Amino acid sequence: MIDRRTFVVGACAILAAPWTAAAQREGNVRRVGFLVVARNPGVEAAFPAGLADLGYQEGRDVTIEWRSADGRADRLDTLAAELVQSGVEVIVAGGPEARIAAMKATTTIPIVAVGGSDAVAEGWASSLAQPGRNVTGLTVTYPELITKKVELLGEMIPGLARIAVIQDPDGIPGPVRAAQTTAFQTAAHSLHVDIGVIEVRRPTDLSTAFRRAVDGRRQGVVASETAIVFTYRATMADLAMKSRLPLVGEWRPSAEAGFLMTYGADLGALLRRAAGHVDKILRGAKPGAIPIERPTKLELVINLKTAKTIGVTIPRPMLLRADHVIE
Repeated sequence: MIDRRTFVVGACAILAAPWTAAAQREGNVRRVGFLVVARNPGVEAAFPAGLADLGYQEGRDVTIEWRSADGRADRLDTLAAELVQSGVEVIVAGGPEARIAAMKATTTIPIVAVGGSDAVAEGWASSLAQPGRNVTGLTVTYPELITKKVELLGEMIPGLARIAVIQDPDGIPGPVRAAQTTAFQTAAHSLHVDIGVIEVRRPTDLSTAFRRAVDGRRQGVVASETAIVFTYRATMADLAMKSRLPLVGEWRPSAEAGFLMTYGADLGALLRRAAGHVDKILRGAKPGAIPIERPTKLELVINLKTAKTIGVTIPRPMLLRADHVIE
């Protein structure tokens, strides 16, 4: 027969095992940097939640040093340097601009990149399986998404013939921009749609971009969600609704801000998975040996409130396929 006191002590030890293991593994409070162009607390909460799933309690086992450029990408280099000076053991970089700034700031501190980048084409990884440097992470750039977004617009707009693509060329690394240009051309040819690219480099360019789309008789807009677009997504949604133009993006927060539709990866899910990369690094793994991952699922989000505002009817089959419908 098991002694009651022995049973209680043993049960408590089992319940405490994850935290005990974390404490033994860490030995002290670990410091993780988190660098982004602009904060999105609702999405970013997934990162500490992912760490908690792995046994790290924020404030006890790990401290997260949050750094945001508040929409100003030109501040990222300074913020990345601050994180390096603060002594963080790993930097999570949200988006290609943050990843570039982090790589400028350090070649030794591990970096976990989360966001749209073609790691191999840009030259910061030898391969997805073996990155080889101090950077690993999760990439989400798929040129084929461009064709899919145009197809989705075509399902909503009978006779779709002319669309605009709004993008910030400074926020898209050269190799990725070249791949996207090819994808635009392929989509235009295969779907028989005229695609006009409108460039924006600063927030003041956004209203001009939508005016050009209207003047060019574009029937819809696809936004490349680089830093400026994501940061000012509510402004873009408002401009699109005033112009009565269907606006398609990539991230669910943009649909929540008023985009008609988004199609892409779940940012929150990516950040939860990034916590796994951080855990491996804190336990001694080299970032260059941790495979760069891609999303396991893409989600379609539709904003019915926006559809009603601009007078667009969403086909029922599309609504049934949607992962999330905002009403």
